[in-house]
Amino acid sequence: MTEHRSSARAKRWSKARVRALAWVTGVATFLAGFGILGAAPKPSTADATGTSNRQKPPRQRVIVRKVTRRVVVVDPVVTAPVTYVPTTSTGGGTSSSGGTAIAPPPPPPPTSGS
Repeated sequence: MTEHRSSARAKRWSKARVRALAWVTGVATFLAGFGILGAAPKPSTADATGTSNRQKPPRQRVIVRKVTRRVVVVDPVVTAPVTYVPTTSTGGGTSSSGGTAIAPPPPPPPTSGS
């Protein structure tokens, strides 16, 4: 038991050393992506027949269609309310609660707005 306690215990890294290690691993990870993309095989410019003259597909044309619609505005048909005209009764004191209905005039014909 003559050993010192400090020698049995592992020594801790300082904060600056841990931060430096974190920065180095972060930069290495970031640059590894560029290395992988750079090492990827490039697509061949020659098609399966072996010719290197590759034609671009025809350019798509934009088709613009202008739609003109003709709108005809027609006034809505307004019906007049039905009015009842009471009739006079000429009987022996009995009153009539009925009446005759007067029909409203016919609506005007619709007109087009052109």
